[in-house]
Amino acid sequence: MKRPAPVMTFAPFLLCAFLALAGNALAAEWKLAGEAHGQDTAPGLLYVQRSAVRLSDGRQVTAHLAFFASRTFRLEVVDLGAGPEASYPTMRETRART
Repeated sequence: MKRPAPVMTFAPFLLCAFLALAGNALAAEWKLAGEAHGQDTAPGLLYVQRSAVRLSDGRQVTAHLAFFASRTFRLEVVDLGAGPEASYPTMRETRART
């Protein structure tokens, strides 16, 4: 069996450390909801989903995180929009409108 890349073995640790720090900073306002869901979708790629709920009004947010080696994968931002056309054709327009 092929050994995981060092980035992949370190990524879950980074995620836990980040969530612990963020959780402590926002502990009075936000609480982690449910269990973390993660899966190795391909060699060198780890996907993790984590949710939190704001205690004051019940609002929930979900983070979708991908950990990958930059030599193996390329990050691309895709604007799916509400219809067949992208809501913001360029990153410059996205930053200007949001």
